[in-house]
Amino acid sequence: MLIEELRKKDKNKYFTSNDSFVPYSTSLIPLDFANGYMAPMGDGRMVPVTGILGGTFTTIIGLSGSGKTTLADQIAWSIISPFEDGIMIHFDIEKTAMKARILQITGAKPDDPRIILQKDRVSIEDVLDILDTICDAKEAAGESAMYEIPQEYWVDPDKPTKMYVPTVFILDSLATFNSKERKEDVLEGQMLGGREAGQISQFYSKCLNKMSHYNISIIAVNHIKAKVDINPYQASPSQLMMLKPGESLPRGNAPVYLAQNIFRCTATKGNMYTMEDNGFEGFRCQIQVSKTKTSFIGSTINACFNKDIGFDPIYTLYEFAEQCNLVGGRNPYLVIKGLEEFKFNRKDFRAKFINEPDFREGVMKCLTPYLKMILGSKEMNSRDPDEYVSLSSLMNS
Repeated sequence: MLIEELRKKDKNKYFTSNDSFVPYSTSLIPLDFANGYMAPMGDGRMVPVTGILGGTFTTIIGLSGSGKTTLADQIAWSIISPFEDGIMIHFDIEKTAMKARILQITGAKPDDPRIILQKDRVSIEDVLDILDTICDAKEAAGESAMYEIPQEYWVDPDKPTKMYVPTVFILDSLATFNSKERKEDVLEGQMLGGREAGQISQFYSKCLNKMSHYNISIIAVNHIKAKVDINPYQASPSQLMMLKPGESLPRGNAPVYLAQNIFRCTATKGNMYTMEDNGFEGFRCQIQVSKTKTSFIGSTINACFNKDIGFDPIYTLYEFAEQCNLVGGRNPYLVIKGLEEFKFNRKDFRAKFINEPDFREGVMKCLTPYLKMILGSKEMNSRDPDEYVSLSSLMNS
């Protein structure tokens, strides 16, 4: 066959598929499944892929105060925390982040060297330099900087697949992410306008090739702004299908077109958590999958934002149960339908989930069919959903 002859002389692997991938949890199980899909493998297996894929762009959009930056930090920590050599770098372009807050919402120790808050080197050139430095270090380390990914994601089912340990960059935010040139131009009174969008586009293009190979993910935070049309009689096309009329995203189209995932955070009015009813203060946040290359757009989950610890993975499961109409009874004698032997007070759900294994396993068993429906498959040929995310990581959140 022609393809076989081409591969015999294929020193550069032009005719060999390179489709290795590995998903990482966002720390919120319902969001993992909302962004998940069933992947056909080379040996005929269908493997559930939940969360976000390593080495890709993810953008988190929303209005101010909707939890965008918190979600970015928690996703980054969820990706890198299992790895001794994992690194997350939060580029605080807006100069508003605090290391203490990042430690608070991730649960990391103060002396954990894997979390870096970078406030000074935050230009486009700086981020590209740091990206190159990490790529060079991983290349020099070779297999010592790699790990064997879970067997179900091996390209060849008989041969272990290795990938570099994950690195995550957080750009907070795209609206203020500029080239060093901009500082000079502003001093000269020049307005860069569309050139800034072009610089962002070039930045994304330069990152793409290296991100996948070296397993470096970039999570960008972006603000939703009011759309301004130059021609009031002819509206310009929307950048993103799920944007509402009159909304736009700064920095051009590249962050939209090249993102593997776009999650939209919306703080829901009138859905506040209180100490009296819930044992903590916070708000319900709707997280919408506004763009994905792996699932269906528009899926929305209700997530619990706790002002002390950020997004609560455990209480988000309770929100998911309510979303699926699985919560019955009246507080303080609530039940999960199908698990009526366990009664609980709403404010005690988290502690009960952590401290009572039978209750925890029962909750996950009841939620499993609904997680499968989100994934778009009634039959799963691999693990059960409660195994995708380490429950120990949830209990430590």
